[in-house]
Amino acid sequence: MSGTATAHARAYLDLPHPTAVALVMAATALFGLLATHGRPDPGRYALLLLAMLAGQIGVGTLNESTATATSTPSATRRSRSRPG
Repeated sequence: MSGTATAHARAYLDLPHPTAVALVMAATALFGLLATHGRPDPGRYALLLLAMLAGQIGVGTLNESTATATSTPSATRRSRSRPG
């Protein structure tokens, strides 16, 4: 894989904020276990975790793309000039 391809692959992997996704997934898994007293229904538990994973990847990606779209130099200058 060339350097550019590796950089693109790394950028796509970092796009949904993998650390945040991992933390939310761990918390969801733990709360799911606690709520079911350690014996969740495997099918429903898998669906819960899959839905949470998809949601977190979507939220992280949308957040990053929105932040990138609004991070123009003129928007940055305007936000710095505002008090507060």
